Amino acid sequence: MSNDPKKPTPQQLLAALTLSWEADTALKDSDWMPSVPSLGQDVVTALVVNDYYAGEIWRAPLPQYRGFHHWNTDTSHATVDFTGGHLVYMGVLPEYIRGERRFRKELLKNPGMQRRYLILSARVGVWLRWLCKDTL
Repeated sequence: MSNDPKKPTPQQLLAALTLSWEADTALKDSDWMPSVPSLGQDVVTALVVNDYYAGEIWRAPLPQYRGFHHWNTDTSHATVDFTGGHLVYMGVLPEYIRGERRFRKELLKNPGMQRRYLILSARVGVWLRWLCKDTL
């Protein structure tokens, strides 16, 4: 992660994300629950994290759920996964070593993904302005 004073710390970004996740930003709004706010938020979260810290977006299969989990690597290639908490709830661990790189442009081709990303990005920006008012 960056030490750039204009960028939020990982703790500030995680707090803003946690406060911003809602049913309308989840992959399936019917699956989202306040007790596990990161559920269904991994792709849009990876896009928002990429906005702040660059790096790359990756995904790994979750075969038991016929789906995938998305996360980031920062510019030093360290794993950055702000949504891994929902995997504990699901009783699963992603196979980070079997990851495949994903690209913003490809992910944002989907209009539903784009809508969810724009909502989450706007909310995170509002929360960061409040959470980081003395540091950013």
